[in-house]
Amino acid sequence: MRSTASSGWKITPLENSGKRTYSAGDLPHDSHSSNALAHEVEKPLGEESLRRFIPYAQMYEFEGLLFSRPQAFSILSPNSDLVSRLQWIRDQFASPEAINDDVETAPSKRLLSLIDGYEKPFHGALVALETGPPVIRCECPIFDTWLQRIESLN
Repeated sequence: MRSTASSGWKITPLENSGKRTYSAGDLPHDSHSSNALAHEVEKPLGEESLRRFIPYAQMYEFEGLLFSRPQAFSILSPNSDLVSRLQWIRDQFASPEAINDDVETAPSKRLLSLIDGYEKPFHGALVALETGPPVIRCECPIFDTWLQRIESLN
């Protein structure tokens, strides 16, 4: 499987590379995404493959998870207007996992337009650490469900 930046997600069964692909619009944007992905992986690889593979379909970008707690962005800028603008964006969606309604308004594009010098790997990691996994898990149910499945493994 692979992701292409220009066209969003492309999911290709490993054994049938290029024969069947899906764009982001083809996949459901809810908690059933991982089940749909697992089913597509199982087809060419067989049931046994799912014992060692727990899919997680984050439909868009890591930065979406950062909207779990907009106040955490205050470590990047003392500008209180930044936090209120990020909170306004967050309030427009049921979950941070749903923030992405256009190529130009993807979570990272929103952050780049609001934060001068925003560097995805560095600043994203700082905000994620400031936010903390419990908050992200509470705000992002699809991500939390995936982590729960991993945690339940023995």
